[in-house]
Parts: sequence; C-alpha cells; structure tokens
Amino acid sequence: MGVVKVIAAATLGALLVASAANGLPTTRSTASPAAQLQATAPAPYREPSCDHPQSRDEANECAQALAASAARDQARWAFWQLVVGAIGAGAVVVTIVFTAKATRAASEAVKAARSSAIQSARSATAAADTVEIARKAYLAEHRPWLSVDAAINTDLTMTDGKLALGFMFAMRNYGRTPAQKVWIDSKLSIGSPTQHVAAEVEARRLAPRVGQAGIFKCVFPDQETHWGITHAHDDVSHPGPETADGRVLLLTLSGVLCYQEALDDGPVHYTSFVFEVRRSNSRVIATAPNGNWPTIPGAELSLVPWVSGWFAD
Repeated sequence: MGVVKVIAAATLGALLVASAANGLPTTRSTASPAAQLQATAPAPYREPSCDHPQSRDEANECAQALAASAARDQARWAFWQLVVGAIGAGAVVVTIVFTAKATRAASEAVKAARSSAIQSARSATAAADTVEIARKAYLAEHRPWLSVDAAINTDLTMTDGKLALGFMFAMRNYGRTPAQKVWIDSKLSIGSPTQHVAAEVEARRLAPRVGQAGIFKCVFPDQETHWGITHAHDDVSHPGPETADGRVLLLTLSGVLCYQEALDDGPVHYTSFVFEVRRSNSRVIATAPNGNWPTIPGAELSLVPWVSGWFAD
C-alpha cells in the first residue's frame, strides 16, 4: 500500500511539472466540451488599424497592404500610359499621313500653277504674235511694193580702155501707197555673176543712199516709171580669160532699188537685182584678138536675170 501511494504521488508531480512547462493551467478545467471547443476556435479576422497599429504584426501587415496598393496603382497608371502612348502614336501616324497628303496636294497645286503660268505665257506670246502678224499684214497691205527691171538702151562702146553702156530701169509700184525717195544704186562689173557679186549687193543694201543728194523719184500705186543710167568702166585691159580668139569680155549689172513710204520717218525698203549681160544668147560679149575692142550695137545685147528680187523688204 505504501508503494502504490508513492507511485501515485510521483505521477501527479510529473503532470504538474509538465503543465507548468507548457503554460497550461494547473487547475482542472470545469468547462463543458462545447465550451472548450468554442474556446479553441480561431478568432475572426480584424482589419488592422494602419493609422495606429497595435502591434508589430499589424504594422508589417499595413506596410504590405500599402506596398500592394502602390503596385496596383503603378500597374494601373502604366496601363493608362500605354493606352495614351498608343493613342499618341496613332495621332502621330494620322498627322504624318495627313501632312503627306497635304504636301502632295500642295505639290500638285504648284504644278498646276506652273502649268497654268506656262499656258498663260504661251497664250500671251501667241496673242503678241497674232498682234504682230496682224500689224505686219496691215503694213504689208498698206505700203508700197516696187519691182525693178532693166533693159539696154545704148551701144556698148570701148575707147582707150574705157567701157560705156547705158541701161533703162523700169520701176512699178504694186503697193497701195506711194513710194517716195526712190533711188537705184547699180554697178556694172566685169566678169560673170558670182557669189562675191551677191555679197557686194548685200553690202550696198546695208549702206543705202536714201536721203543723200541725188535724183529721187516718186512712184504712185499702179504706176510705172523709168530711169536711165549710163555706166562707165575705166579699166577693161583685163576683162576676162584669154582664149584662142583673144580676151573674152563678160559683164554683170547688179544693184539695189531703195525707197521709202509716204511718211518721212517711214522705214526704208529694198529690192535687189543682178543681171548678166549677154550677146546673141552667148555669155561671151566680145573678143579682142589684138586688144582692140569693137563697138557692139545695143540691139545685139540683152540682160538675163541672174538674181531677180534676191532680197526684198
């Protein structure tokens, strides 16, 4: 009996020590099982008070909640920033497209304006040309037009190396206004018509004698007037090439007819002429076996137009 009591006392002491070590009450609970189960159930969640945290756990929880909220806000603003950036990029693309279209439209407008300016310039040039043509047509219709012809009216004489031959010029006015200050500038040359003769006629045209001292005639419309001129040549010692029959004589009559319109300040007009002097349809007028040139009757001589109206203005 004494041993049993000792063992029971030892067991009870061990239980008390274990209860003290585990923080359990050393007294026996007198609550019912339902009360004990309700006492051991977890307490409901309580939102921490971040303004005044009651413990370090609540402070940590508040810090985590604030960090999560900041992360959500950052993600939301990043999303809206992406949306705004996409909208801005779209607006830039649209702006570029419309700018390109506006630039293309402006370029087309410039091309159209340039084309219009060119067409306007061409139209203006055409209009000016039309006016100039009309003016020239009017002047050409209301101005004198003189033609010139020539015939031999004397014998060809050659005495002491001097040659003399007379010509009668016929001038007719085919225009509608009188021709005044009419002047014939002619020359009798030894040799056949060549290009240098034509060049000489052109040079004489560039230095007309209109306005200088001399005999001037007035030719009215549809009127023909005549003018006689005798040409003398001082040197016929070498008139042409040497042949078996002697030297050959070749002659050319060239010149220019100058005249003005009725007004004193009107332009000067010209009509050129070049005739070749022939004998019996031969270019050889005469030969001089011994250097003695015979007198040739004018009836045996003729003028062949080499250039008739070579230039006329």
